[in-house]
Amino acid sequence: MSQASGICPQSDESLQSFILRVMIRVGWSDVTTLITHGGWGSNPSVPYEVKQEFDAFNASVLLELFENQYYANKKYSLFDERFSHISLFQETFFPHKKKTFCGGRVPLRFCRACMEKQLHEKGFSYFKLAWLYEAFCENHATPLLKVKESLSLSKIRNTLKFVFLADWPEILDLVSEEVLPEDEHHKIEELDLTRDNRMLSFSPCAKKELIEYFMSSSDYYPTGCSSIADYGFLSNIQRDLLFKKRKRDSLQNQLEEAYEHELSNNYRSLMEHCIKDLEIIAIRHFGKEHWVIKPTNRKCADCLKRNVDDFRSCPAAGIISCTGGYLSSAENQCDKSLDNLESDVELHQRRLKVTDGERFVRDSIEKSRAITAAGGPQAYRREREARLKAAAKALDPLIL
Repeated sequence: MSQASGICPQSDESLQSFILRVMIRVGWSDVTTLITHGGWGSNPSVPYEVKQEFDAFNASVLLELFENQYYANKKYSLFDERFSHISLFQETFFPHKKKTFCGGRVPLRFCRACMEKQLHEKGFSYFKLAWLYEAFCENHATPLLKVKESLSLSKIRNTLKFVFLADWPEILDLVSEEVLPEDEHHKIEELDLTRDNRMLSFSPCAKKELIEYFMSSSDYYPTGCSSIADYGFLSNIQRDLLFKKRKRDSLQNQLEEAYEHELSNNYRSLMEHCIKDLEIIAIRHFGKEHWVIKPTNRKCADCLKRNVDDFRSCPAAGIISCTGGYLSSAENQCDKSLDNLESDVELHQRRLKVTDGERFVRDSIEKSRAITAAGGPQAYRREREARLKAAAKALDPLIL
């Protein structure tokens, strides 16, 4: 089999469709890794027994097909883990064991006119990626047809063969038009199959570099971040260190928000920092090039040997190698000391019965809201007395 044989993935084809076309080509009939409960499986994969048939295709071509579908209806930022799908891609096309499941059900839809046009122009047909999400063909202004969910697995498999051949008389009773209600209409937003699929994201070490920049040079203040009420337990230095740790932890959870704030309010300063202290490096996954933003003063090989926690979540993990042994991440003694200090403050608060005071304030606020809702103190008192009398009356039979 060669890629010139016409079986290669199409730019707007669904993952399920391509895998099925190859399976039919090689005569494999078990579709349990593709179809479930009357529809496509949401997590399709190549059958373990025929995975070698996909070695004929360039891995970068398969990865592009996979990413087209993986990123449909998803929006990502520079701070997301944009390479977490690589292991899923490997399990999809090169599974390490036999599978008999394929995830939840996705409606199995198609357009008759599109299938006929593909057969006329290409000599073969396929299911489009858009049909996984749409119930209407925009090209031909007609509702899509859907394979009935009540069909057995073998019946669906045979139906799909007839669909590929546009042999409609054989399947007239097995498909029906589907028009979804407006609130169930899921359109692929901003899916451009001709787009540049190269990706860019911040590495874990670059995120830490940005956090330090925001700590020292930005006026951004994380939402919900506050200093701890130590009631005289801490010294000024301890209080300052503990506050900085809490702010740093908050920034880690709101880094994208802080970045957007800085772009809007201190663009020149942020860009000067990025140009000076950050760089973009190219990495390759299965022959496909991606880019990672990292600090200029850190080497990936050093991170692999000395900072395993960062490396495991890094986009470059798995493709960077170095000689020598690997060291586990050392525990940060400063953070550990501050965590212990925070625990000591909480213990001090309990000794002072601060939580009792907090509970009293919450109860007072709730009572005030109830009085307002009742229409004033007198109305609240009458309503409360009525509830008490009703409760007492309900207990009378039990007392007797």
